[in-house]
Amino acid sequence: QYRLDEVVTSGKTELEKFVLLREWARFSAPKGWDMGSASWVPPWDALILLETNKKPIALCMCTHYSTIFTQCAIALGHTARQVILDHHCVAEVWSNQFGKWILMDTGNSADPTTNCHFEKDGVPLNALEIRRLWRAGREKEIEVVYTPPRGRTGCEQLKDKQQCSLANFRRFAIPFRNDHL
Repeated sequence: QYRLDEVVTSGKTELEKFVLLREWARFSAPKGWDMGSASWVPPWDALILLETNKKPIALCMCTHYSTIFTQCAIALGHTARQVILDHHCVAEVWSNQFGKWILMDTGNSADPTTNCHFEKDGVPLNALEIRRLWRAGREKEIEVVYTPPRGRTGCEQLKDKQQCSLANFRRFAIPFRNDHL
């Protein structure tokens, strides 16, 4: 749906570039969560994933989408990492625009249009901020931001969609090994 050169186009804000990269990563395997022609789960290597996604010949799930986002963001000069939630995997990228990590959820369901990020008062959130708001019972302050034309929605809508919920933020880990290639 998007070409990688559109992701790095000048004139876009940093957040807009991250959203374009999120979309590109997710749509690299539009038949994600489908095992394809082989019963094989590829390693966390964006080069292998992008090659196998062309056919598709292997499973591509949240771990793989976040791998593609993370490793491509790094290749484009950003600082990025994977975050492992409870039964889910997402990516975080350092934002100079906001002076903090921001979370990009690239593969939260079989539906590629549900990839998103979360905001509070128009500011993107990271995994720790989402967890703290959820634990404090303040999830109504969190907006789910899909790429237009779907726009924004409150987190109460997550339960109506086939996608991961805020309960996945009950625990998370950040693997500090970032040399997957």
